[in-house]
Amino acid sequence: MRVLHLTAEFPPYIWGGLGTAVGGLATASSRAGLNVKVLLVAGDWFWSYGHRAETPEGLRRDMVKNSRLEILPAREDNAVATAVQLAERWRPDILHVHPVELWPIAREIREQTGIPIVYTVHSLNCAEYEIGREPPQILDLWRHQQEMIAGADRILALTRDERDLLLRSCPTVSNRVRVLGNGIDERVGAGPARRGARKRDLTVLFAGRFVERKGIRELFAAIPLILKKAPATHFVLVGGHGTGAAVEEGLPPELEHWRDRIHFTGWLVPSEVTA
Repeated sequence: MRVLHLTAEFPPYIWGGLGTAVGGLATASSRAGLNVKVLLVAGDWFWSYGHRAETPEGLRRDMVKNSRLEILPAREDNAVATAVQLAERWRPDILHVHPVELWPIAREIREQTGIPIVYTVHSLNCAEYEIGREPPQILDLWRHQQEMIAGADRILALTRDERDLLLRSCPTVSNRVRVLGNGIDERVGAGPARRGARKRDLTVLFAGRFVERKGIRELFAAIPLILKKAPATHFVLVGGHGTGAAVEEGLPPELEHWRDRIHFTGWLVPSEVTA
């Protein structure tokens, strides 16, 4: 089987969980015997938010040394033509789309080639607004996402809760929705704790965007309660909106007393998180 992934993030050029998930899926699929190509579309909006400020020319085709996996960079201004030419030449069995911003490219590929589209809903934008308290501008993306959900041949939700959120807003697509969670690369990380290992102070790790929907406010509220029972606990917060420093300046006043226990790292790539 041939799978063409359409994304704006792929390790190490990522700024959140979507890029990590796409990287893991593409790599694991190629190891399992699928032929995989990743069209990595890089526009100005990508570089303005990400934590890897590389030029498109720096997106090398040999990022992953795997004969069944090829990463192909494309600039946003000519991505449609590049994508259609690739699809016509390579003839993938499936076009797997990830960020909603790339729906116009996916739509053009299908119109030109008839290749079926799988769309993974990494985040439901109406829920980001209603539950996550994102700014109203995200509703512009929601309108595009509705079109993409209506047009995809198969829709993947990451959890049952996410599927239920999706179906409340788009109930007519229930027969095309499947639940398929993001996997992890089990070869990455320190592995299970060893028996008899020396006890050390507790460390709480948070990794993600510092937004309502990720539970950052609940974490802040829990810190004094945890420190009351375990005063030596350290809190390491990976991620942020733009930089860790900007978020640290907004640390709630009630946590200032424990500032030395709370460490903001800013954005890190997965290998830095696991180190």
